[in-house]
Amino acid sequence: MCTLDGGGGLFEDKQENDYKFMSVQHTNICRAIAAIIIIIQHVSGGFEIRYLTPLGGIGVAMFLILSGYGLNESYKKKKSGGYWKKKVVRVLIPYLIVSMVVIGLQILCSFKIEIPYYWYLDFILFWYLVFYLIISIPGMYAKRYWILSVTSIMVFIACTMAGSGLRAEQALSFLIGIWISDNYESAREVLTNKGILFTLVIIGGVLLMTKQIPIIRIQGDTVLWQGIQLGMKVSFAMALIGFIYCFRRIFNSGFIALVSKISYELYLVHFRLLRLPQKGVMGMCSFLGLSIIGAWVVNKISSYIKKRIC
Repeated sequence: MCTLDGGGGLFEDKQENDYKFMSVQHTNICRAIAAIIIIIQHVSGGFEIRYLTPLGGIGVAMFLILSGYGLNESYKKKKSGGYWKKKVVRVLIPYLIVSMVVIGLQILCSFKIEIPYYWYLDFILFWYLVFYLIISIPGMYAKRYWILSVTSIMVFIACTMAGSGLRAEQALSFLIGIWISDNYESAREVLTNKGILFTLVIIGGVLLMTKQIPIIRIQGDTVLWQGIQLGMKVSFAMALIGFIYCFRRIFNSGFIALVSKISYELYLVHFRLLRLPQKGVMGMCSFLGLSIIGAWVVNKISSYIKKRIC
């Protein structure tokens, strides 16, 4: 960890300790932690370690909550649609870069490499589109909670029926981010109260244990099962966002600062490297190192392109 911390310092400065709840510094650290726990879940899955499976959904819930919060905050500050283009570009360009690299390797190496597909991308772009319609159609923004609530319910039911549990369990995450943005003071009081945060952890833990009950597990892709998954992931995600702020000094490291800047790119790149041999400490270090370097390069290239087109 000391080596990683030092390596992170080569790329980025450490985070400021004194910052506000849901500030850029706070949300960046949350993104870093979300990316890290998603990677842990994916790697552990490769080793058939199933008890870490919930980490992936918790990390995605954090990303979606932060996206909803950030999008609404940007709109309230700028009151224009121009920023929306930047948000979409920020999502698409890194994905296109990774896809082009994969296609290039496939051509050069003369063997088939799976073109990367990430369900999270179409899901977040769907919510971006919904929010864009809300701010574009006169009078719709005032009714945003009705629209987003109905949309969330429809997404939950439709995805459950379609067997898309990963999407169903995230149906409320984006809406929660919007709520935090619109009710900042109340949200800050709630999510910085350690008693409430521990309560959220207990709720998440109870739901986690509930879904281990055989009669519940056989439910499969049902409303009951996905409802338990949704409640568990959201509870843990909100608790983690709050605890990160409460114990923010712990995260004052160059490594966290680095990952916070490349969290999205790291999500894209590491998934393509999961098939690399990861046995032993050296294997894991190589995987992590290649993922970080690849994500950093993609971030720099996409930032250069973004400046030219936005």
